[in-house]
Amino acid sequence: MNLLQDKNIFRLFSTFFLIVALLLGMALIAPRMLHGDFEELLLRHDAEVAGSLISAGADPLVVTMAFTAEKPEAAAESGRSLLETIGYRSGNLGFVLPALTANERKYRILFTGLVFLLAVVLSLILWRYLENRRQVIEKADTSVQAFIDGKLDARLESEEEGSLSKLFSSVNGLATMLAAHAEAEREAKGFLKQMTADISHQLRTPLSALKMCNEIVQAESGNPATVRRFSEKSAAALEQMERLIQNLLKLTRFDARSVVLEKTNVNIRALARETTAIFEARLEREAKRISLEGPADAALFCDRTWLAEAIANLIKNALDHLPAGGLVSVRWEETPLSLKLSVQDNGEGIHPEDIHHIFKRFYRSRFSRDQQGIGLGLPLVKTIVEAHQGAVSVVSAPGEGSTFTLDFLKLHSI
Repeated sequence: MNLLQDKNIFRLFSTFFLIVALLLGMALIAPRMLHGDFEELLLRHDAEVAGSLISAGADPLVVTMAFTAEKPEAAAESGRSLLETIGYRSGNLGFVLPALTANERKYRILFTGLVFLLAVVLSLILWRYLENRRQVIEKADTSVQAFIDGKLDARLESEEEGSLSKLFSSVNGLATMLAAHAEAEREAKGFLKQMTADISHQLRTPLSALKMCNEIVQAESGNPATVRRFSEKSAAALEQMERLIQNLLKLTRFDARSVVLEKTNVNIRALARETTAIFEARLEREAKRISLEGPADAALFCDRTWLAEAIANLIKNALDHLPAGGLVSVRWEETPLSLKLSVQDNGEGIHPEDIHHIFKRFYRSRFSRDQQGIGLGLPLVKTIVEAHQGAVSVVSAPGEGSTFTLDFLKLHSI
C-alpha cells in the first residue's frame, strides 16, 4: 500500500483497473450482443427458407411442422447429407450465408477498434507517467550537479508524496549535513589561517626581544650589570611565550572538545584562597592587594582546576591594569539556585570602544598601555565558564576600574 502513496503511481494503477473494468464489461456485454445478432440472423434465414418452400408449393402445415415438430436423428442426418451436396457444411456457411460473414466482420472490427483504443489510452497514460518521472529525475540531476559544483543551497524539490519524495527528502537531509560540514570546514580553515597569523604575530615580538637580548649579552659578556638586565628581559620574553603557548593549548583543547570536566562540590572560599596564593610574590613586589569576601560555606559543582584557571586569569588581568597600591576584590554570593563570583579592581578601566571585544582572541586595544598582554586570558575565561554552562559579563568605565562577574546555575550536585 505504500506504493500507492505516490500520486502518479496511484493514477496509473487507477487507469489500469478502469481499463480492466471496461474489458470485463465488454466481456459481459459482447455475448449478449452476439446472441441477439445470431437470433436475428437465424430468424431471417429460417423465414427465407420457409417462404421459399411455400412459394414452391409446399404445404404451409408441413413447413410449420418442419420448424416445430420433434426431429428424429435419422432425419437430421439425411438433411445434413442433402445440404452438403450444395456446399452447405461447417466452415463454408459464410459462402452460403453472406450475412454471417458480414456479422463476423462487424464484430471483428468493433472489438479490434475497442482494444486498440484502450491500448492507445493506456500507452498515453504510461508515456505521460514516464515523461513526468523523466522530468523529475532530470531536474533532480541538475540540482545534484549544482550542489557538486559548489552551490551548497541547491536542494531536490518534490511536491508529491511517495517513495521518490522520501528519497529526495533523505538526499536533501544529506545535502544539508554535507553543507554544514563544508561550512564548518571552511570556518575551521579560516580560523586556522587567522590563528596561525595571530600566533606568528604574537611570537614575533618576544622572539625578536630574545634575539636582541642574546646579542647584547654576548656582546657585553664582561659587563655583569648589562648581562643581568638583559637576562631578566629574556626571562620575561620566555615567560610571555610560555603563557601564550599554554593558553593556546588550553583553548585548542576546548575547541577540539577533548576537555572532560571532572566536577565535584568545591568550596569557593578555599578555591579563592588557593588561587590568590600564587600571586603573593607579585603582590609584595608591586605593592598591590587582594581581598576575599563571601560566605564560608558557599560551594559549586564544578571542575576545580579549570575554575581556578578562570579566576586566576581574571586576577592576573586585574593586576596587569592596576597601579601600585591598588586593590583587587574577589567576592561571591550564593542563592539556592545560583552562585555569582566577581573580580573587581580600581584600576584604569576599559574604554567603551573595547568593552564588546575584550573576549575575542588576540584582541588588543589601541587605548591599552599594556605591551605584554597576548589577548588570550579573557577568551580562555569565557570558554571555561561557558563549559560550565555559566556566563561571564563585565562592567567598566575608564578611570573607574572593572568588575568581571561569573554567573553559574546550581543545577547539579553530588
